[in-house]
Amino acid sequence: MNANFPEPHIHLPQDPHTHTAILLHGRGSNGPESAEELFSSSTSAGQNLPSHLPTWRWVFPTSKDLWNDRFQEELCAWFDAYSLDDITERRESQVPGLRESVSYVLDVLGKELELLNGKTTHVYLGGISQGMATAMWTWFCASSKVQGSLGGVLGFCGWMPFAERFEYGDLDRGGRLVEFCSEVVGFLRVRI
Repeated sequence: MNANFPEPHIHLPQDPHTHTAILLHGRGSNGPESAEELFSSSTSAGQNLPSHLPTWRWVFPTSKDLWNDRFQEELCAWFDAYSLDDITERRESQVPGLRESVSYVLDVLGKELELLNGKTTHVYLGGISQGMATAMWTWFCASSKVQGSLGGVLGFCGWMPFAERFEYGDLDRGGRLVEFCSEVVGFLRVRI
């Protein structure tokens, strides 16, 4: 695992492992805290998710602490975001953290795929807030590295950094998405 990131918080399956959910926390949170919050909720059947899905392995990676220029402090964050009101403000500051975080989450994803013998449709990736933003880029970059589609991607209360690149068709001509992700989020250096 990447030495710069804390070990992921993992909730092991109660029965033989068949699926994995990798869920990324929001800014200012961490993996164990996110797991506790998610698992304190109940399904309509009155069970928490691990009880309802006993063959699932739940992986909650934790981001590094990053210096935040706006608040002049270190925060547990996947990347620096100068403003959450205007995600495009000083967005060049998002690039280094996104690059490093997506690379790390791709490593986590690869390890989970190994545990499931490459069954990509049995792995789900998601996140909340900044975790969603990171999960979305990880998903796009994984599509150029992983054989097969993931079981699903979900996000809550988040956004897609650099989304206008998709809006204007900048990435969909001539396999540019694969090129865009070839350096594990090194694509963000292009025309910021």
